Amino acid sequence: MKRSIVLRKVWFPLGAILLFAISILSCKDSNGTAPRKTEQEKLSYFLALADSLRQMANIPGVGIAIISNGKTLYAGGLGLQNIKEQIPVNENTLFSIGSNTKAFTGALAAKLVEKGKMNWHIPLRDYIPELELKEDYITQHVSLIDALNHMTGLGRHDDIWKYKEFPRDEILIKVKALDFAGSFRSSFGYNNIMYVIAGIAMERASGSSYERLVQEHLFSPLGMINSYVTQEDFENAPTRAIGYKEDGVTPETVVYLDHIAPAGSISSTPKDISKWIAMLMNGGKLGNKKILNENEYKFMMTAHDDIGFREPNQYWFYNAGIGGYLQDGKRNLGHSGSIDGQNSFMLLKPDDGFGIFLMTNKLSDYKDVMAQYAQNIFVDDNYVRNKKAEEKLKELVVFAQFKDQLIKNSIEEAKTTYKTMNPENLESAMNQLGYQLLRHGDFEKAKFVFEQNTLDHPKSANAFDSFGEFYFEIGDFEKALKHYEKSIELNQGNTNAKMMIKKIHRQSKQY
Repeated sequence: MKRSIVLRKVWFPLGAILLFAISILSCKDSNGTAPRKTEQEKLSYFLALADSLRQMANIPGVGIAIISNGKTLYAGGLGLQNIKEQIPVNENTLFSIGSNTKAFTGALAAKLVEKGKMNWHIPLRDYIPELELKEDYITQHVSLIDALNHMTGLGRHDDIWKYKEFPRDEILIKVKALDFAGSFRSSFGYNNIMYVIAGIAMERASGSSYERLVQEHLFSPLGMINSYVTQEDFENAPTRAIGYKEDGVTPETVVYLDHIAPAGSISSTPKDISKWIAMLMNGGKLGNKKILNENEYKFMMTAHDDIGFREPNQYWFYNAGIGGYLQDGKRNLGHSGSIDGQNSFMLLKPDDGFGIFLMTNKLSDYKDVMAQYAQNIFVDDNYVRNKKAEEKLKELVVFAQFKDQLIKNSIEEAKTTYKTMNPENLESAMNQLGYQLLRHGDFEKAKFVFEQNTLDHPKSANAFDSFGEFYFEIGDFEKALKHYEKSIELNQGNTNAKMMIKKIHRQSKQY
């Protein structure tokens, strides 16, 4: 049976679309140059490419929403939301969007600022008197925008909430003991916990729960009738996309997120999320309906503080749940979201009239590759393929086999598979695997993974930082210190390594 994809509710065999896509790319005008493609031609090519790479990356299903020039160009999907029952992804398939929730939290804060119930810049303690952080000055001065812009300096400490279930207010108790990894208001440090604190402040300021606020101020006005905040609603939805492990066939357990809802608990569909990105692309309005007022919209969507250059002439910034950069006066904005078995990526180019939101039911770099291809195709009329990125997608499928072998069998058996892959593409994946093994107490295999990563990436500060953390966790402070020092040698700005060295000195007089 032929695989099919849906295009504006009309079903076409995938093979026919691929042939059509190839044919439109080969056509040339009388001058020998290829004419610019229509939006429908671009869409057909993009969907064919997206489905081809989806299968290569062994991803069961993907949901896609595309906004172009003020219109919803596409809201639908490819592949399957449920392998066992062979249910295809469609416009109403529900995915968990992870950290793309943060933009909703930022927009909700903007609504409360607009209504005079909050202020971006006054201390959070004005809303949460019992808030207490490890650094007293920061306790007294940290504001709503500091928390939403990841400028508090607090270390990530995701281990205190992930795979645990407790009331949201317990974060307030736990945060007192957490160390800082960066400088207050002068270093960007991504942090889920401070989003929870900001969400609690919103609840206190409004007298309403975070869940109710999202529904009242965002979901209902936008007509997002199939989007949810709680885990219960997500799990009970008949159109939920089943999340899968890295093998692409084994269902993943749903991660409890209610206690960190403001940081990452929202779930949505291609049809619903298209309304969200349409509003963000249209000055805070959905059609003629105002969702955010002009001042607060501009505050969210405009650059404030540069958080570092990555490429020449790029001014990087992060505002209230949306990050990105300015280049040649144009905004390139977005965010990613990941939670076990669920992935999302939002790319917005308001000054070019283009936006896309991708959701998958398996963790993969696929979303990043397709977001870049979407920008190339729809904005730049560029069809050049990134073969290196595509090869990485293919290699990560083999990496999943290596990972499974390592967890279930011996290190020696897994090494055989690892030697068939290109380590250049695997630094991040190996790092994550090392932490997974460490978390489960499999120290011998965790050590092998972290050590192999430093051997394969001898100039990576992050690889040595992670190996240092391994040694710290098992109590070998001497080797931990050695690896943290090497990490700083490779990256003088590694604030986490510097913090950990101080911690080692405090815990061991010998060092």
